[in-house]
Amino acid sequence: MNKHPPKIFLYFFRWFCHPHLQASIEGDLMELYDERVAEIGKRKADLFLLRDVTLLFRPSIIKPASGTYRMNTYGMLKNMFKISWRNALRQRQFTVLNVLGLTIGIAATIIIGLFVYQENTFDNFHINNAKIFRVNQPDIWGDWTDQISTTGPNVGTALKEDIPELEGVTRVLSLGDQTVKLEDSEGKWTSFRQKKFYAIEENFFQFFSFPFVVKADENMLVEPFSMILTESSLNPT
Repeated sequence: MNKHPPKIFLYFFRWFCHPHLQASIEGDLMELYDERVAEIGKRKADLFLLRDVTLLFRPSIIKPASGTYRMNTYGMLKNMFKISWRNALRQRQFTVLNVLGLTIGIAATIIIGLFVYQENTFDNFHINNAKIFRVNQPDIWGDWTDQISTTGPNVGTALKEDIPELEGVTRVLSLGDQTVKLEDSEGKWTSFRQKKFYAIEENFFQFFSFPFVVKADENMLVEPFSMILTESSLNPT
């Protein structure tokens, strides 16, 4: 069995390590590598060696570049920065227009990216999101035509009867704002105004996989007057 470490790891280490430190550090690495091979196997030992070599890549160990190259690079960058700064101060209007245009462009790109991300990930947390479709109907009033998501109550029944390919149909009815009363364990009643109150069918959560704070019961919507509250409803502000 080959118990030698991958050569590319050692080549990379020898390339960046300071010559005065290379022999002692490499010896420690190989000793630790042999111990790991014996304890946890070669594959994991290789991964640990890669980690150790990567962590060693830091300024205190990296070999210095040639002094001439370093000074020339530093001086060139310093001169370029000075020239750019002087030109920016000399042509202030042009600089302001460039900075303003760049800022607007970056802001517009971020906004467009966030909008596209929202559109592509909306409600994707539902397990069956690729199989869920909303039924719309045309809303025609005079010359105005648009699609709305409100249909008659019997549309769901007709869809189940006329389209056998459908695996299931569920209906949702918006009831607007409602006053909710809750009774605690001591028999005290608490009432509050709940916005966005909906009536749903008992198979609603077979379509939509909303997370529950309390473990869901399969028959939680079968009994009359059954109700599910969001966590924010239980702690109204």
